[in-house]
Amino acid sequence: MTKIRRTRKNRNKASRKTKAQKKKKIKLNNSLNKEIKGKKRKSQKKTRERKTKNRKKWPKNKGRKNKREKGYLNPKKVKKTGIIRIV
Repeated sequence: MTKIRRTRKNRNKASRKTKAQKKKKIKLNNSLNKEIKGKKRKSQKKTRERKTKNRKKWPKNKGRKNKREKGYLNPKKVKKTGIIRIV
């Protein structure tokens, strides 16, 4: 079986096209990044603040709770503003 080869002319054309496209893409990205850079930093800062807030709000359970505290034994369901809490 003979291998079908691409002619040199076509091969060069193809590579040239992709290089041009890549350059175009890079240029576009750079311009976009310049616009976004300031905004991006701001948003990163906000997310960091939000994460720390959440960490402060919901501390991990330090130490082990017994089963009564967890609500496994005699759970009474108390309705409070639509959220069912086990007390």
